[in-house]
Amino acid sequence: PPGPGGARVVCLDRDRAAIEGESAERVDGGATLDNLAYVVYTSGSTGTPKGVMVPHRGLCNVVAAKVRAYGVGPESRVLQFVALGFDVAAAEIFTALTSGARLCLGTRAELLPGPGLVRLLREEAVTTVMMPPSALAALPDEELPALACVVVGGEPCPAETVARWAPGRRFVNTYGPTEASICNTMFVCAADGSPPPIGRPIAGVRAHLLDGDMGPVPDGAPGEMYVGGVGVARGYLRRPDLTAERFVPDPFAEGARLYRTGDRVRRRPDGELEFVGRVDEQVKVRGVRVEPGEVEAVLARHPAVREGVVVAGEDAASGVPGGKRLVAYVVPRPGAECAPAGLRAFLRGQLPEPMVPRDFVFLADLPRTPNGKTDRRALPAPGADEPGEDAGYVAPRGPVEERLAGIWAGVLGRERVGVEQGFFDVGGHSLLVAGLLRRVGEAFGVEPPVERFLEAPTVSALARLVEAGRAPGPGGPRGRGGTDWRAEAALDPAIRPDRAPAADAADPAALLLTGASGFLGAFLLHELLERTGAAVHCLVRAPDAAAGLRRIRDGLAAHGLWRERHAGRVVALPGDLAAPRLGLAEGDFARLAATVDAVYHAGGLVNFVYPYPLLRATNVAGTVEVLRLASLEKRKPVHFVSTLAVFLARGSSAAERVGEDDEPGGPDGLEDGYAQSKRVAELLVAEARSRGLPACIHRPARIAGDSRSGRGNPGDLLSRLVRGCVQLGSAPDLDVLLDMAPVDSVARAVVHLSRLADSPGRDFHLMNPARLAWSELVAELGRLGHPLRVEPAERWRAALLASLAAGEENALEPLLPLLAREHGIPTVRGTPRFDCRRTLQTLSAGGIVFPPADRVLLGAYLRSLVGDGGEEARRREEIPARPAAAG
Repeated sequence: PPGPGGARVVCLDRDRAAIEGESAERVDGGATLDNLAYVVYTSGSTGTPKGVMVPHRGLCNVVAAKVRAYGVGPESRVLQFVALGFDVAAAEIFTALTSGARLCLGTRAELLPGPGLVRLLREEAVTTVMMPPSALAALPDEELPALACVVVGGEPCPAETVARWAPGRRFVNTYGPTEASICNTMFVCAADGSPPPIGRPIAGVRAHLLDGDMGPVPDGAPGEMYVGGVGVARGYLRRPDLTAERFVPDPFAEGARLYRTGDRVRRRPDGELEFVGRVDEQVKVRGVRVEPGEVEAVLARHPAVREGVVVAGEDAASGVPGGKRLVAYVVPRPGAECAPAGLRAFLRGQLPEPMVPRDFVFLADLPRTPNGKTDRRALPAPGADEPGEDAGYVAPRGPVEERLAGIWAGVLGRERVGVEQGFFDVGGHSLLVAGLLRRVGEAFGVEPPVERFLEAPTVSALARLVEAGRAPGPGGPRGRGGTDWRAEAALDPAIRPDRAPAADAADPAALLLTGASGFLGAFLLHELLERTGAAVHCLVRAPDAAAGLRRIRDGLAAHGLWRERHAGRVVALPGDLAAPRLGLAEGDFARLAATVDAVYHAGGLVNFVYPYPLLRATNVAGTVEVLRLASLEKRKPVHFVSTLAVFLARGSSAAERVGEDDEPGGPDGLEDGYAQSKRVAELLVAEARSRGLPACIHRPARIAGDSRSGRGNPGDLLSRLVRGCVQLGSAPDLDVLLDMAPVDSVARAVVHLSRLADSPGRDFHLMNPARLAWSELVAELGRLGHPLRVEPAERWRAALLASLAAGEENALEPLLPLLAREHGIPTVRGTPRFDCRRTLQTLSAGGIVFPPADRVLLGAYLRSLVGDGGEEARRREEIPARPAAAG
């Protein structure tokens, strides 16, 4: 209705006298809950703004929820921080006015994050603020005694921001899009060192996490957030097509609608919702779908990073039209050392290689919009060489290095490359390796093998290979690659378990488990919690114990293994297998050695592309530190999880028979760096055993999915091969047999065997005795709706390489160096026949039997891995269900 004097624009200062003369009685303007409260425009992916029509019911519901959650009342003072053109401004205004609080205004200069805004907050004794986390993080540290409630939203909130602003006041993380009336979920945060989730829906709001077919996703798995309830807007003004696309019928409530937020969210085990990234911001980097927001979340955990933003830019060096590269914009913490190589190494430890940014740009501060959000459009373009990339730069020393450095720079799209800088530390990735070596071959007539390049991927090392005039092969007393295997397997003389008293292995009070966040490790942890009463200390790569515990719990929950009753017995131990003393301080290492009564060493770096030198720190040096800990304070049993691949020497044949008392050969005869690293670790365990350490070695074969759900490890070799074949539409013609030991069976077997009195000193072979032909797996894929052409192996490999070169998505992309080798089909060739009867008899006596490797197990595994191909597959003969086996 018109204001004083019939005016439709009311100026609060000029018209103050007229306003005060108005009646204080409630005025009924005639609006209903379904009338529009406002139309607010948001940016569109096409560049055309979209007018969102929000009814009164949504705004009323949000304001009521905010007043309750923030504790706003007549004595409160709420800051009007957000510009009036944004819908959050309505939440600020009406949260204050409907509760009788004072709404505090400021000039544009006063509201810019900085000292002026702090001064405004202090002078106005503001009690409640709502702003983006990035704006809050930019405020100086000053005392604000009146500030009782801080509310953030619009961006993921870093743990550091919570730690700075939550103590002594209420700190609320909120989430909600404009199309669902500003706010849908809330979470009251504590300064526990971890980034906060977005919480739970407010009253009147329903939140559904759905997959591409609008089916609910399981807890722990990411899905698109669909919002229902009273806050759903009418749609977009005069945009019926876009309205129909984003506002969809609610399959769970007749006649209702849901808004597709485009946000990927997952539900944690405790029921809280956690933002993962944007669906519509997905980009493909070298054929892999990447959420920049997901990379940002990991980057923010680096101790030297204050703030970070990740964007996708064009990658001319990719050789693929429209190819993308990730660029990270980083604001370092004051005084912290922050270099691209260190950040890449940190991210590689937690993310797949394509998700690691190629370029890093260091800024004093991120650019801001007038509302305090990060202004991504104002981010500077990355230069060819950013500060920090030249750390340790060494110029070429001769014509060969100079020419090679020029080739590297051209491949990487850089101005210059130092001769001692690692290829992967300056933005290189696996898809560029083959092209780089090809250009080297064209320039020098010598193309070094991929394996040798990966052992030392620097210009100087490559120059030595080129100058040698040939690719060095096996030879000399040190074996392949110049590795002194005798020295590698020599255990530190200071490790003397025979000088320590024995631990109480029969009734352990505490255990140490490495690899708890891995696939087998999660099932081992579950079995240890179920079969023992001990506290389990889990070594995990994480910035702190809270983040480590969350990572462990999430890993268990993803497989349906988390039990709240076990919460008090899981101890997260932030550390690193590749670091001295497992990454622990000397005192913490000694205390752990005195606390635990047995060690389960299942951690390691599994990579069939890396040569031995790249795996040594984690798989070999890490095992040495485990043996050191097991020998300190008290002599503790060590149960080392190795692999039957230590028997797969070059030229091994399916006609061979390997018994449990047979000793593997030396590491120099093995095919790949991973098997070499496990064999060296075995030799170290054996040496510790000869010095009195009660240790045993468990050698699983191929570990398949859970026998109940079929859910497996999508990153293992067979899983990638299956998915890669489905994506390519064809499979190689292979005459091989596949063993499949369900992960839950293997975990239960390891824990059972470890608790037997006579287990120390023994080696156990864990393999499903029944094996499947590769042709059976291909046939089963066809029955599931994924028919594949079977082609000669070399023709299939050539087609796959051509597909990858064209930038097509394929799960086998990380194995490109293997595929690029002659006859490099990434699967086990004719493997020996492993005689595991003794182990299987021991397990059978304990009631543990591996389920047969039949169509039932294979079907469950493949369904989980690649899904059902469609209606045609569903009309096919159903596979009968089978009760879970005892294992």
